[in-house]
Amino acid sequence: MAATGRAVAASRSGLLRILMFQAGTIALSIWLVGALELDYVAGDPLIYYERTDALFAGLLPYSDEAFEHLPMMLVPMALTWLVGGSLGPFVFRGLWVLLTSLVVLLTTFLYWKYDTRTHGSSALTWAILSAPILPLVVFRTEPWVVLPVVVGILAIIEGRRTSAVVSSVTGALAKGWPVLLAAGMLVRGWRRSAALTVGLSLLTVGSVVALPGFVGAREFQGLHTESTGGALWGLVSALAGLHSGVFVSAGAAYLSTPAAMILPGVLIAGAITGRLLVGPRPQSPILVCCALVAATLVAVPLNSTQFIYWLLPFLVFADSPSRVLAAIAAVLAMASLVAFDSLLVGEWWWFGSVVTRQILIATIGWRAASGASLTVVVRSEGA
Repeated sequence: MAATGRAVAASRSGLLRILMFQAGTIALSIWLVGALELDYVAGDPLIYYERTDALFAGLLPYSDEAFEHLPMMLVPMALTWLVGGSLGPFVFRGLWVLLTSLVVLLTTFLYWKYDTRTHGSSALTWAILSAPILPLVVFRTEPWVVLPVVVGILAIIEGRRTSAVVSSVTGALAKGWPVLLAAGMLVRGWRRSAALTVGLSLLTVGSVVALPGFVGAREFQGLHTESTGGALWGLVSALAGLHSGVFVSAGAAYLSTPAAMILPGVLIAGAITGRLLVGPRPQSPILVCCALVAATLVAVPLNSTQFIYWLLPFLVFADSPSRVLAAIAAVLAMASLVAFDSLLVGEWWWFGSVVTRQILIATIGWRAASGASLTVVVRSEGA
């Protein structure tokens, strides 16, 4: 029965059904954002429009114009502009959502192509895993980052070094964190490929981050309310009846916290990383990458709801308990976003939901670092 299900998922008719399910989920997501008047969910493409407008007016990013995105993010913004987004901010937003939705579907297609070679069901798993977070990510840049990450994951699994390096560096030039795929290359014994990935990523990303126009666009004080330390501080403050100190800057919510509140997330991330280094090391490169991405999500001081999307491509190949934990975390993430007004008044349960989400992500990371079973078999090297 299981073999029959996998065969159907890997067939063309199976692909069509999966894509229809995902397209329907995206359409429902867009409708819900409008029906619930979640303007803050749909607002980012309007900001992208302003930045792209400045670039096409002749201003140089990171020099004449402060730009908070890494260079590869210029590609989807420029593409959206060129296919008609220049007509106005709301046209730009509509086209951004359309193009980003197509990228989500293309990611599903990549998994399906892998399924045709392995008789697996990763495309269906991906469609189900990503469904809860789609109402947000189609309005964000995350799908454009995850696309090369998925190419890199599949290349590492199937033994394609060049593709793994190119896709990992491309992802790093979009968001930075995909450089962690180099750890998967190390597990495969591809030391030169890993070194090349890290070297190229550090050289290019580091050069951009050092520019005054990039640093100026990322300045903030305190901790993000969705970071581990920030959410803990907010929860304790709310339960104690104290003012949590929430403030909004550049469209994001932060907390005025002691600097030491960054430590809980860093220590948990350190424990996950330490588990990778001490004791039996997972043999799967996907497990190692999954653990490091989870550790990153727990440690970063500036965390956002859509970042959970980073973890999902790895969990496509994880065992069922890890997938269930991720699904619960994604639902909690969207619930906290819908109830954003509760954050502004410092409701304890809002911070509690974020703390719970971070605990779930940390658990996923620990399970991966401990070698929890995966459903994928890494192949010997191919072309």
